[in-house]
Amino acid sequence: MTPYPKSKGLAAIVDMGSDFPPSIRETLEALKCSIVFRETPGRKTTRGQNIYGPGELRGETAVLYYIDLCCGKGFEYVSPKKRLDVDDLSPALLASKTFHLICNPTRAISLVKNILSRRKENKIEEMPLFLWEPVPGVCTSNNWKDCMEAMKYVDVITPNVNEAAGFLGQTIDEELPFEKFKGDVEKIAEEYGSHRSGMGKAIVIRCGKHGCLLHSSSVTKWFPAYHQTREKVVDPTGGGNTFCGGFCAGWVQSEGDFETACVFGNIAASYVIERFGLPELTLANEELWNGDSIKVRWSRYRFICQEGGNISQ
Repeated sequence: MTPYPKSKGLAAIVDMGSDFPPSIRETLEALKCSIVFRETPGRKTTRGQNIYGPGELRGETAVLYYIDLCCGKGFEYVSPKKRLDVDDLSPALLASKTFHLICNPTRAISLVKNILSRRKENKIEEMPLFLWEPVPGVCTSNNWKDCMEAMKYVDVITPNVNEAAGFLGQTIDEELPFEKFKGDVEKIAEEYGSHRSGMGKAIVIRCGKHGCLLHSSSVTKWFPAYHQTREKVVDPTGGGNTFCGGFCAGWVQSEGDFETACVFGNIAASYVIERFGLPELTLANEELWNGDSIKVRWSRYRFICQEGGNISQ
């Protein structure tokens, strides 16, 4: 949700298998971002399956397929995944100001080391922001030691609340009265913070309908979700990933302010969860997403924060 020409500063690599839908490419190209499309006709496009439990919001898109099973949540690949590595980065991508890593702890460490090594080889002196989003399957107490080690290398770790609890061998009930939930999450954040290495680092725990908690050496602060009820929430799939992308954009545009980054993340996520798939972009006198102005939504969000965010709903 960064207007053109700033949107050209958002970059991604898309590996298109033999079955990649042309309509998806057209949609992505319309965003006017710096997307590198790579044709790989000898393979199928990587596809994944999310599994939702009873009573949860769920949906279906062209690239990710979701099924309704009476079992716990989960994710699995239904076609072979094609992993991106540091050698896939062009010089322009290597010089990025932020990197959003979605992986296990040991891979996060490896990626940071290799990216910094290649940047040094290319005489890129500016230090980027490394934001690490752990993949769900590794968020167990068996991997807590690796998680603590990874936190020494990344600038921001941003698990969702269940993943954050999982690394500590805990569970958390999101339906608790908010004050109890709030206290439990803050204790988890404090535990992560006690293992934080160096200044200028943060833990951001994503809490769904309750927004997110920012915990750093200088602040512990809640940021309410934009949507205060489920009325306009259609499909939460991708909300967490979008929060991370919005966070990175906010960090860059605010020149390194974590609080502004959290606001960007929550507003970005608010658009994605309003429909299946990508939010709809229209260009009139200004850029609109799902028919709504970012400036208007920003003003509304400021009001929500000023009112204390009725986040117990």
